[in-house]
Amino acid sequence: MLDISGFNTSRRATQGVRMVICRPGTTVPLKDKDGREAAIILRGRNGSQFREKERELQERAATRRTVGVAATAEELAQERIEYLIACTAGLENLSSGGTPLTGTPEEIAALWGDLGHDWLHTQAERFILSDANFLASELPASSGGPSTSSG
Repeated sequence: MLDISGFNTSRRATQGVRMVICRPGTTVPLKDKDGREAAIILRGRNGSQFREKERELQERAATRRTVGVAATAEELAQERIEYLIACTAGLENLSSGGTPLTGTPEEIAALWGDLGHDWLHTQAERFILSDANFLASELPASSGGPSTSSG
């Protein structure tokens, strides 16, 4: 019998998981001159931070609808950035203009607010929305027989 509890992504989606930043359009990790990978610690769509931001944005949209005002393209772009900020738990091995980024709220907001990094926005959004990234590293085997791997 399969223990489904091992497939709960909520805990790790709330804590955050390391996403290695890849060169745009590839799966090649970006590294510094010493070979260390650049990474962002991201929370997932099943995490409390994502859900809280989602509720906030839905309430904002409902308020706009009640007064008959549609969201502008700029507002929708800003909401995308708000999701990324809410889902960022930390930065690893990143700098900007030679200054190391330590992951302060201001640095995180500046990173996602820079539209020149749209390729990074896309990588992060895909990571955040993929439940597989937030599964426990050791999943329970089915009982009643040997565990098998398809990989």
